[in-house]
Amino acid sequence: LETASTYDNLGKAYIHKGDYNKAIEYYERCLTIIVKTLGPGHPDTAFAYNNLGNAFNNKGDYDKA
Repeated sequence: LETASTYDNLGKAYIHKGDYNKAIEYYERCLTIIVKTLGPGHPDTAFAYNNLGNAFNNKGDYDKA
């Protein structure tokens, strides 16, 4: 899960830079690890989906958000 946390932090950094495509890339990597490790029903999985959705929202891709 340390790798997932690192990907999440990188996603946040790219959000703050305004590079939403790069943020989405890292949030997707984070989500993949969390789902495989903790499962789809874990609260951390919900946070990962939320971060990814926010990145799509910030990008203006509302259908994916």
